[in-house]
Parts: sequence; structure tokens; C-alpha cells
Amino acid sequence: IWLLYGSRPIRRFWLEGFKEVYQPFRNADTFWKENQWNDFLVDERGHLWLVGWMPKSYGVCRFNPTENAFDDLSKDGFKNAKSVFVGDFFNRVAQGQNGNILLSAYGGFNVSDASGKIIRSITMLEYPIADSYIAGISEDIHGNLFFGTGEGLHILRKDSDKVVRLDQ
Repeated sequence: IWLLYGSRPIRRFWLEGFKEVYQPFRNADTFWKENQWNDFLVDERGHLWLVGWMPKSYGVCRFNPTENAFDDLSKDGFKNAKSVFVGDFFNRVAQGQNGNILLSAYGGFNVSDASGKIIRSITMLEYPIADSYIAGISEDIHGNLFFGTGEGLHILRKDSDKVVRLDQ
């Protein structure tokens, strides 16, 4: 069991007996203290994703079990240009179709493939999204992306590549 805290290291417990796993992450203390963590996801392949606000980076990380550390998706190994991130404050992470990862943020959202490569950026500057705070995101079986904002539920329709506001 993994427990997420806003500005402290994640704590891990064995399911059986609920004993804490005492294997500290290799991330520096500043990784936990300087950032505000909002959500995490274990995807269908067992990868753990962590999102939040990273004032000195872009707010999306994936756990590297070999290193026992979270890797920042804006670093060289993921081959993401800084310009593909919709911001530095991510709110939620969800599993999409075909192993894709959906990352909602202030001002838009990103879609990453299973390896951590950002493959799509949707921003308020390009689409009529009513509010900058995108609180959650999901994908239906047809590839339509549903996302909530402070101003209601929206859908990015796959067939027309248009955002439609469903309610207020």
C-alpha cells in the first residue's frame, strides 16, 4: 500500500501485516519538500506515476524501481521538449486507452505514452475550455476525453477534435 502526502515522502506498507517498508527513496529531500504532490496512479503495466506542482520543473514523474526513485519526465531520458508540457502544476493522472497516461493540469492536459513520452498537449489557448483548473480526466472506449473544470464537464471529441462543454 502506498500513501501519498503533499510534501513528504510516500510511505509504503506491506499489505500482509501492514508493516512499513523501510527502504528510503533515492530522491533528494528537496524532491519532497519543494514540491506539492496531488495524485498518483499504478498503470496497467505496473508503472507508478506521480503528479503535482514542481516549481523548478513540470510536475510529472514516473517511478524507477531499479533506482528506487521517481524520474522527472522533463529530464533527458524521456526525450520530452519543455514546450510539450501544458504547465508545472498537474492535478490528476489517469489510465487511458492503449496504455496512454492522461495528465490533467492548470491550463490544459497532456497525454503520455506508456514510456513517458508526451504525445499530445491540449491547452486553453487552442481549445475552448471554460476554466484553467482541470481537475480530472478519463477516456471512453471510443477515444473521447472527458475532463472536469471549475466551470463544468467537457469532452474532447475524437471524431471532430473539438472540445464541447457538456454542463456548467
